Amino acid sequence: MGYNYSHSTNKAVDITLGWYHYDGSFYWTQYHSKLGYSKPGRVRIGKYINGSGVSCIRIELANNGVYWSHYNIGAMDRSGFPDYYSGWTYNVGEMPVGTTEITNVPLQADVAIQGKLSIGQTAVPDNYQLAVKGKIIAGELKIQNVGNWPDYVFDSSYQLMSLPETDQYIKTNKHLPDMPSAREVEAKGIAVGANQALLLKKVEELTLHLIQLEKKVAQQNEQIQQQQQLLSQYLRPGKPKAMK
Repeated sequence: MGYNYSHSTNKAVDITLGWYHYDGSFYWTQYHSKLGYSKPGRVRIGKYINGSGVSCIRIELANNGVYWSHYNIGAMDRSGFPDYYSGWTYNVGEMPVGTTEITNVPLQADVAIQGKLSIGQTAVPDNYQLAVKGKIIAGELKIQNVGNWPDYVFDSSYQLMSLPETDQYIKTNKHLPDMPSAREVEAKGIAVGANQALLLKKVEELTLHLIQLEKKVAQQNEQIQQQQQLLSQYLRPGKPKAMK
C-alpha cells in the first residue's frame, strides 16, 4: 500500500489491520503502521451485506486532503481458505449507506495493544496491564484516579495528632503515622499516586503544626513585651520600691 503526496513523490505506507469474524459480526484486534510521511487521519472498518447476501468488510483510510493512491490490499485466513478475502474493490468517499458496525481503529500510536504487555519478563501479574523489568524514563508521568486527596487535613473537624503523640509513635514504630514501613515497601512496593497523597498529607500536617507554633511564639512575644513594660515601670528612677 502506498500514497502519492503532491501528486509527484511516492511514499511507502505499511498498514496491518487485524480482526476476526464470529457469529455474523467482526471484532477489531490490532493495528500497526509504518508510514513514510505521515499517519492516516482516520482508519475505519465496517461491515456490509453485498447483493449475494455475503458479509463483507469495508476499510476506509483518510488523511485530511492528502491524496491517497496505489492501494494494494491483501488478506488471509487460516490455511484452506486462500480466496476467502478476495475480490477487493476501490471507491472514493466515506463509508456508504448500509455499512454497519463501523469501528474506528485507534491511531494514537504506531502500536495499539488490547490486552496485557510484558517487557523484560515473561508474564504480567494479576490486576495489571503493563509489567516492565527494569528502569523507565519519561518526560512526564501523570497519575489519575488517586482517590481522596488530603485537603481534608485543613477541615476544622480534622483531628491533628499532637507532636508528643507523633514522637511516641515514631519511637514505637520507627516511621511516621499512616506511612508504610521499610519492610512493607520492600515486600510490596508502593503505589505512586497513593504515596504522593500520603506525602502531601504529612506536609499539610506539618504546616498546621508550624502555624500553631507561630501563633504560640507570637503570643509568648506579646507576653514578654508586657512583662518588660511592667518591669521598666517598676525600675523607673524615683519610683518607690516595695519593701520586702
